Amino acid sequence: MLFNNKKCSNCASYYDPTLKKCPICNKSNELYDQRRIPDSVVFFHPAAQIGLFLAGFSFVGMLVSEIISTIIFKGLPDRGLADALEILFVYILMLSALLTISLSARASIFIEKFKRYKDYLFGLAYAGAIILTGVIINTIQGFIYQATNGNQEAAESLITNYPIIAIFLVCLLGPICEELTYRVGLYSFLRRINKILAIIVTTIVFALIHYDFSAKDYIAELWALPSYLTCGLILALAYEHRGPACSITAHVTYNIVALILVIIGKAYG
Repeated sequence: MLFNNKKCSNCASYYDPTLKKCPICNKSNELYDQRRIPDSVVFFHPAAQIGLFLAGFSFVGMLVSEIISTIIFKGLPDRGLADALEILFVYILMLSALLTISLSARASIFIEKFKRYKDYLFGLAYAGAIILTGVIINTIQGFIYQATNGNQEAAESLITNYPIIAIFLVCLLGPICEELTYRVGLYSFLRRINKILAIIVTTIVFALIHYDFSAKDYIAELWALPSYLTCGLILALAYEHRGPACSITAHVTYNIVALILVIIGKAYG
């Protein structure tokens, strides 16, 4: 199902075997039920799935966006504000690219995944699962060793100094971009091959993008990996179960709760 098209038994046209019906004559695809293709997963053309991953992957899409944003905001006297605006601009560019690819590939299939209200309710439940497992992991780790990794420090600094920008970045742009990149893009591509492969690879990649490879305190970075791995796993399961509306809702909700907890901690800590 990776690149080999299926020949329609009715009109003899070739089309992506992950589609439920032939796009030419609308005849049902008998392979769809036989291979148990999940209706929740967004199956774009493989090239579009790879494009989503590359457009949003930290070391590809973000690198190009950062170069552009650095040129635009380099004249600002407040370096901290300039850095925050650069990050915001990077994610706006990235989201624009991701949506352009999604709506240029198979727009009707993509939009259809956001019309089921139950997906959003399930998303809230999955967010609760991420929060609960995070609390359990952090509590257990707290008895052994306490550390704050680079990603957490950067997020807390942004929330403290530029809360309005942080709301857009942490609660909206960041999670939406990551879901389009790692679930709609990478997961869906790997799902054509194997479900377990898709879950394992995207979970690991998702955890590693939150790892600061330049950090001096590598123990703190490693200590944070179990939480990120668990979060990535639950988001992968949410996407497999209910689709992008569910995983995006779960990710956004979790980040909102995390942001609120940071604000409360700063106010009363």
